Amino acid sequence: MSWEPRTKNKKYFFTKHRVNGKLVREYYGRGPVAELFARADRQTAETLSAERAQFARLESALDHQEQLLRLLIDAHLILAGYYNHKGQWRKHRARIF
Repeated sequence: MSWEPRTKNKKYFFTKHRVNGKLVREYYGRGPVAELFARADRQTAETLSAERAQFARLESALDHQEQLLRLLIDAHLILAGYYNHKGQWRKHRARIF
C-alpha cells in the first residue's frame, strides 16, 4: 500500500500482499480512482490496527483471569489434601503411625 514513483513527477498506487506464500503486487494506477483505493486501504489498515490493539487488551485481561483461576484451583486442591508433584496433582497418602 504505497505510492511509487515510476516516471518523472508521476506516482502510481500499488498494494502488496501474500498469496500462497508469494508476494503479489496489485496495480491501481494513478489519479482519482487510485486515490480512492489508497484512502480505503489506509482506513482498512487503521481499523485493523485498532482491532489488534483491542484484541491485545482482551487477551491480557483473559490471561489475568486465567492466572487467578489457576490460583484458586491450586488452593482448593491443596485444601482437599492434594500436592503437586512435577506438574501432576496427587492425593496425600494416609499415614498410619
